[in-house]
Amino acid sequence: MIVGSPVSGRQRREFAPVIGYFVNMVPMRLRARGADHFAALLDHTRTEALEAFDHQDYPFALMVKELTGSRDASRTPVFQAVFNFIRSEDSGALAQFFVADGTSGRLDLGGLVLEPYPVPQQEGQFELVLEMTESAGTLHGRFKCDTEVFAPETVRRLARGFTGLLQAIAGRPDATIAELAAAIEAVAGPAGVDREEIDL
Repeated sequence: MIVGSPVSGRQRREFAPVIGYFVNMVPMRLRARGADHFAALLDHTRTEALEAFDHQDYPFALMVKELTGSRDASRTPVFQAVFNFIRSEDSGALAQFFVADGTSGRLDLGGLVLEPYPVPQQEGQFELVLEMTESAGTLHGRFKCDTEVFAPETVRRLARGFTGLLQAIAGRPDATIAELAAAIEAVAGPAGVDREEIDL
């Protein structure tokens, strides 16, 4: 399984104040077998991620050209799924406002009042994206999908399965992948994009 992860592309301190798009995509390969224990898989994934990030400055477009020679306009090359982890620098009310469900709440910033204005997802470069945002010691997750590839109920089932997976891991971090897969099936339900966002 190959999953892409965006990196900021601003490793050098002098790039911090520069306005512009520096983001680069880093593909990561993961191999998992049912008999593998989750803790071992987690260690392996951490090692793979760190090694991939060591090469994050290598342009993804150049990598695609060298690997494939040409691009198929109907799909993203190398990977179709993305995992994006966002750590908020602010742990206060402002960070909570931006990771909330976007339908309620107001925030007063010394006379500047913010109110949520939900905007339907307008972009979708990849078939499936999982964004995890950390703020004030809490993780918030959001799936984005291409509805030409995934039916909304399929992604809802995926979200239920992911939530079930996290609960199963918290209860039994020493479980095997096969045991965790069984736990996912128990909570995800039967299998069943315009693009759609589904909050966890």
